[in-house]
Amino acid sequence: MLLGIQARQSVRLTEVSRALDERIRTQKTVERLSRQLGRRELWARLTDRLLELAAERVHETTFLILSSAFGADVLSAPAL
Repeated sequence: MLLGIQARQSVRLTEVSRALDERIRTQKTVERLSRQLGRRELWARLTDRLLELAAERVHETTFLILSSAFGADVLSAPAL
C-alpha cells in the first residue's frame, strides 16, 4: 500500500493499484485494498506510518493546510 502511495504520489486506490502492477485486473486489486483498509488494526498502522513519514517533512516554516472532507473553509497556518 505505502509503496503504491509513494510511487504514484496519490492515495486513490486505482492509482495505488496501478503502481503495484499486479497480474490481476486493477478493479480486483482495488477491491482487495479497500477491504483491507476496513480492518481497524491495519488502518491504525497505516495512518501512524504515514504520519511518521510526513513528520519528517514538517519544519518550523512549513505551512499546513487543513480542510474537512465536507468542503468547509480551508485554513492554513505555519506549522508549530
